[in-house]
Amino acid sequence: MSKRSISEIRRQISDLQAEILRRTEEAKTELRIEFDAKLADAGLELTDLYPELAPKRIVAAKDLKVTQSVDPKFKDPETGATWSGRGRAPQWVQTILEKRKMSLQTFKVTAEFRA
Repeated sequence: MSKRSISEIRRQISDLQAEILRRTEEAKTELRIEFDAKLADAGLELTDLYPELAPKRIVAAKDLKVTQSVDPKFKDPETGATWSGRGRAPQWVQTILEKRKMSLQTFKVTAEFRA
């Protein structure tokens, strides 16, 4: 059994860990050079082999258009145009409201306009 002190053993362990890190980085560099050359030769990129590594395209929430199909609730008896009752009332609804001098609430409960 050797007579090395604990501090000497710890220093050797530290030196060996540093050597492991150095060699690991060296191996990664060599492999990267080799892989890059092979990819270039084949006209490929790393993401062609590993698509999951491609950066995700970030889309702002304001740019997303989420549309849900909503059945129409109201129908113009003259033209057959419809409206779901969501969002801004279409022009045909506005025209009916003006002609008949009715409120939107009254329009919505009038059976004549139900789809």
